[in-house]
Amino acid sequence: MSIKISHITFVVKDLELSATFFERIFKAKVVYSSLSAKYMTVNNVWIALNKGDSLSERSYNHIAFQIQDSEFSNYLNIINEMGLDIKSGRPRSIGEGQSIYFYDYDNHLFELHTGTLNERIDSYQLPDDVVVPADLTAIEESQNDYERSEAVSHSDINKV
Repeated sequence: MSIKISHITFVVKDLELSATFFERIFKAKVVYSSLSAKYMTVNNVWIALNKGDSLSERSYNHIAFQIQDSEFSNYLNIINEMGLDIKSGRPRSIGEGQSIYFYDYDNHLFELHTGTLNERIDSYQLPDDVVVPADLTAIEESQNDYERSEAVSHSDINKV
């Protein structure tokens, strides 16, 4: 028997806003659209957006997408530009890869991760006392830089 994931469904309050979220971050392509649903593909994975109420609570349940190390800063900039909430990461072993955890507009948690399953397993072979704390310095600095640039651009608008 062969089994694979058919599709992933997200219930969202605003179909257009959520479609833009998937298009900007995951380069999703809309393949079907109605008043109550949008179907998209991300690298041949079917993503279904169904109109409904947002999740009432946030949790650690999430979907992780693999990205390249060289793309990390670019994705962080896009997430900041979109004003999305970034969640603190967990402590990591050396060699496990970097992650950005962030929520969409309906409280779904996503992760962009630079590592692979094999790299994670290999990193666990290190001594137990070799753990890298969740270092959000780069993420926090990026968010602060973006907020400062937005404040400046808004103050320039007010001068006009």
